Amino acid sequence: MGWLFVAIYDSQVLQAWGVDDAAALTTRLAPICNDTLPLLTAILERTSMIAIFTITSVCFDFAHVVDVSWRLDYVLRSSTAGSVHEPLYFVDLTLQEPSGQFTKRAFTCTVEELRDLVYRLQEASNAIEKLAGR
Repeated sequence: MGWLFVAIYDSQVLQAWGVDDAAALTTRLAPICNDTLPLLTAILERTSMIAIFTITSVCFDFAHVVDVSWRLDYVLRSSTAGSVHEPLYFVDLTLQEPSGQFTKRAFTCTVEELRDLVYRLQEASNAIEKLAGR
C-alpha cells in the first residue's frame, strides 16, 4: 500500500491529513483505501475499456501535403542581416486538413536547410517503406 502514496508525498498533503510522515499517511489512509479499492478497481476497469475503445476508434489524422511550390531567389541585402549575398528558397506547401479544407504554409530556407529537409523526408520515406515491407 505504501507505493500508492509515494506520488503524493508532499508536506502540504501531509499537513492536510494531519500527519507527520508518509508512514503515518499510509496508516491513516489504509482503511479508506481498503473500503474503496473494489469500487475504484471496477471504475478503472470500466474506464480502461472506454479508453481502449476510444483510442481504437479515434483516427489520428493529420494534414496531408498535396502540393509544393518553390522559388529560388538571390538575396543581396536584408534589413535585419545587412549584406547577405546568398540564395534563399521560398517554399509554399498546400495541406489538406482531415476536414477536407486546404490551407497553405509558407517558409523560407537556405540551400543547406532545404538539403537537410529533403534528407530527413527521404529518411522518413525509407522508414515507412521498410515498415511496409517493400
